[in-house]
Amino acid sequence: MQAIVEQPNGVEAQLNHLESTVNMNHATALANHAQLIGATNEINTYIQDGPMRAANFSFQHWSPSVAHWVSSQDP
Repeated sequence: MQAIVEQPNGVEAQLNHLESTVNMNHATALANHAQLIGATNEINTYIQDGPMRAANFSFQHWSPSVAHWVSSQDP
């Protein structure tokens, strides 16, 4: 015996398609939101750590002559 599968009528098919589209859009919005949160966290970390990183970079990469020149510019 073969099972009879009822096909959705036109309105039901459109509603199914609409629901699928809404679900995909929702998933995309959630993914974009997660990316935005990640980017915000990276920016906040950079804002908090940036000055110290810049100071460390400068300290490690300045030659003594540059450091002497900078200190000689102090009033």
